[in-house]
Amino acid sequence: MGIVAILVVIVFFALLNQKITGLKNEIDYLNTKIKHLREDLEKISSKESTPKIEQPIIEEPPIEPAFESESKPQPVVNTNKKIVLETFEPVESFPEYKPQETFVDKSIEFLKENFLTVIGIVTLVLGIGYFVKYAIDQNWINEAFRVIIGIVIGLSIIGIGHYLRKKYDVFSSILVGGGISVLYFTITIAFREYGLFNQNFAFILLAFVTLLSIILSFIYNQQVLFIFSILGGFTAPIMISTGESNYVFLFTYLLILNLGTLYILWKKQWFYPGAISFGLSIIFLFTWCLYPTDKIIFLFLGVYFILFLVYAMLPIFSERKMDVSHQILYVINTIAFTALGLYVYTHYYANFQSLVPILLMLINLGVYFIYKEKDKILADSSLALTIALVTLAIGIEFETSVVTALWAVLSSVLLFLWKQSKNSIFKASFIALIPIFFISLLINWLRYALDMEDYSILFNPVFITSGFVFVCSLVNIYLIKDFDENEKFLGFEIHKAKNLFSIISILFIYLGFLFEIIYQTEKHFTINIICGFAFLYSIYFISAVLLLSKAFNINTITKYYLGIINFVLMVFYPIIILIADEIIIHQKPISYYLVYILYIIPFIYFTIRFLNKTEFKELKQSLFSQWFVFVATVFIISFEIYNVYIIGFTGVKDFVAYNKHIDIYSMIILPIVWAILGCIVIYLGFKKNEKNLPIMGFALFGLIIVKLYAVDVWQMSNIFRIISFTILGILILITSFIYQKLKKVMIDLFDQKEK
Repeated sequence: MGIVAILVVIVFFALLNQKITGLKNEIDYLNTKIKHLREDLEKISSKESTPKIEQPIIEEPPIEPAFESESKPQPVVNTNKKIVLETFEPVESFPEYKPQETFVDKSIEFLKENFLTVIGIVTLVLGIGYFVKYAIDQNWINEAFRVIIGIVIGLSIIGIGHYLRKKYDVFSSILVGGGISVLYFTITIAFREYGLFNQNFAFILLAFVTLLSIILSFIYNQQVLFIFSILGGFTAPIMISTGESNYVFLFTYLLILNLGTLYILWKKQWFYPGAISFGLSIIFLFTWCLYPTDKIIFLFLGVYFILFLVYAMLPIFSERKMDVSHQILYVINTIAFTALGLYVYTHYYANFQSLVPILLMLINLGVYFIYKEKDKILADSSLALTIALVTLAIGIEFETSVVTALWAVLSSVLLFLWKQSKNSIFKASFIALIPIFFISLLINWLRYALDMEDYSILFNPVFITSGFVFVCSLVNIYLIKDFDENEKFLGFEIHKAKNLFSIISILFIYLGFLFEIIYQTEKHFTINIICGFAFLYSIYFISAVLLLSKAFNINTITKYYLGIINFVLMVFYPIIILIADEIIIHQKPISYYLVYILYIIPFIYFTIRFLNKTEFKELKQSLFSQWFVFVATVFIISFEIYNVYIIGFTGVKDFVAYNKHIDIYSMIILPIVWAILGCIVIYLGFKKNEKNLPIMGFALFGLIIVKLYAVDVWQMSNIFRIISFTILGILILITSFIYQKLKKVMIDLFDQKEK
């Protein structure tokens, strides 16, 4: 009884909370209304004050009666009437002051207003479950009576929600959803745990609950409740599954469910339930396609493809324009069934595998010719998919390397024709070719891992194909450089899309060389050395792109992020390789270090370029960027001095000396390095008139002190402690002297910059 009382109180407070929330919203509305009325009154009073100021100016007529006529009460009454009329105008136009709510605002408001309601329903369901469990544990009720109680409670909750639907629509929908979930779980438990009825009868009951939920969502006009109905309908077969693969029955049931969903979507013009139904159907189809048991699967794939094609084209059938959401669903539907169809077809047949994309191409081509005059969005989508499917069909029938190279050349030809003719057919063909071409290129690169052949350096079919891609990518970057500004590419204006297109093309070039480097080095080096080669190549590649950014159509923001990525790579590069360990412990030759240290060249170049502004002017304006580059610089210099010291003073496989020199560097040399760097940074801050550099220098000294007192002092011997404290003290005194001497200059400098 205590649990029931608590649940009643929770439901009561949920209702009370909804009432209070409604009153609060009404009060907020009235307060806003009063605020706007006050603003209007202030405007009116300001309008009244201007004639009073003008009256002394009109003192030219000396006639007394004119003054007396103005003092009559009648004009005063008229002005009052004007005030009343003007004050009512804002009330009529008050809804215009209400800001447009976004989807996020509505969602947050919904959660705020219905939080207790949701918690109450969840608690109610849990309370009922615990009560039933307690009753079972005490042997108060048998199995059949338990199921009856669950069904009665579920129907009661639905009845209460139905009764409250007019006054509390959202609350009633949540109640109905909770009641339906009670019915689902009750029937499932009755079948699985108690075996009160067989699978067919359990399925009929669950289907009836799903039908009831769909009807109620249609009556209430609640999209959320309908989504819940769809989820329940798709989970029903899982709830009563016995492990037998009766796919024909399953997908016949899901087909009926999807047809009912299609009817509701057509009537209510909803989108999200259809998208959810599509996604869940694809998941179910994927489980069957993974291990196909019968060729009848082709029939189901065809029927479901047409069904979801109608889903996507519902706006057209409702005499509306195709929106972006349905366009995306149209494209994803074609791509998904192309992939599923190809997989199943190759399971049964080895020849003419291009049949699947050809059939889907014909359907899309038919859609294009039917709707090319009626809906441009649908026509463009179907045309692009037609071209993509034709390209895919050609690629399936020929060697991957040859097809990829041909598509690379074709992309440049199509881009050139689009640029010269401004014809949308070339534009659609070029855009449709991009994803297919990229997939083909990935398949080509996968041959590095899948083929058992031993490819030679550079002169192998995979890299030669990549070479065609490199050349065509450079040609494409050049072609799009001076494109017509009015054109659009993938939804972007062409001047904005140039940067995106260039990044994609550069990525093709980068990955082609990267995979070749990894393939050729993995047979001869350890994993950290292979990663080191990849990092070194990436650093030099990004550096080259930054230097040639103008030629590559790279904008300032992209250069900023590329610069940050390059510094990140430079920071992690020495950590990954650990060149000192390779030479001392693994006895690698000193030539390894000479190759390893090559990354210091772009590091020095871009650090100096950063300090001297030029192309990194926007980068310098970011406080985060300044600190990031500073920390990266300190880390790299510290690490490289460590490498030189360890390699120079430690013999090969001399582990005792190796550990000793690590301790010496950590406790003595590293603080000295940081102190020198701190002095240099402070000096550069004054010289370059940079406010943040002196702060960074002093922060570095603070880090030295923290390290000394928190770590080093507990590990030093007396002699090392004396040396470290002495040198550190001298450096701190020098820094303090410099600061005191240039303090006034520093303050004047910063004040001048602020002005």
